[in-house]
Amino acid sequence: MWFEVTRKNIWEGYIPITKSLLKEAALHRQYSTHLREEVWEQCVNNSIAYKQPRVNYLLDAFSFEGQRLKFDLSFASKDEQAIYVIFEYVKKS
Repeated sequence: MWFEVTRKNIWEGYIPITKSLLKEAALHRQYSTHLREEVWEQCVNNSIAYKQPRVNYLLDAFSFEGQRLKFDLSFASKDEQAIYVIFEYVKKS
């Protein structure tokens, strides 16, 4: 059902991805600068249709590189919930 709705380009909102947000997240989890740069490149490639990098979300998940990734609910803000999941996704791939 989620994929059917998102294919019609129906989203609840979006989360802008900035380099400062990635830097803070990398410092918090002690990720390398190489990983941070790789995440930035993938975020830019993921949102090539927009002026600034962002991820669109609907309910408890967001779309990244054609995949449905669930938010990490152990964080308070939506930005953090998405950023750390993106870091882990890029780290695994």
